[in-house]
Amino acid sequence: DSEKNLSDLIKTAIDRRGKVLIPVFAVGRSQEILLVLEDYYRRNPDFNVPVYIDGMVLEASAIHTAYPEFLREQLRRRILADRSPFESPMIKVAKGTDKEEIVNGEPCIILAPSGMLAGGPSLEYLKMMADDEKNLLIFVGYQSALSLGSKIQRGQTEIPTIGDDGKTKMINIKMQVATA
Repeated sequence: DSEKNLSDLIKTAIDRRGKVLIPVFAVGRSQEILLVLEDYYRRNPDFNVPVYIDGMVLEASAIHTAYPEFLREQLRRRILADRSPFESPMIKVAKGTDKEEIVNGEPCIILAPSGMLAGGPSLEYLKMMADDEKNLLIFVGYQSALSLGSKIQRGQTEIPTIGDDGKTKMINIKMQVATA
């Protein structure tokens, strides 16, 4: 069961005081992951770990809440009863300047696009989190064969990237990598 696998992986990383990065596509899979996490939180009230959402995930989730008539009935009822899982207290909005603070702070879960680590917030988080073996990277979506996500998924541990200075810099992947 992929939901149980996802929650077990996350709980293990959080227990070792790590952070969890889940690269997602802004629409669809990210809301599905939010629903899984929100359900886990409801069933495990002692699991009090923030879920930071970054990039377009916030806007896409807001659209789900604004147009519940397009969602399945159970979810629609929760949103209309003012209990939208997309507005759960566990969800925190990551602002552009907060990334280092989030990565250096308490254990947390981070959902950020791009889902294949082609760029965007997920790549920025990866650069800051990759060298800490307590951290966990979970792939929950498709990785095209030539994507950075696919290379990491296949076990590549040294990733060349362009630094802020425009020079090639290596990212060493020491964090745990999993696919759920």
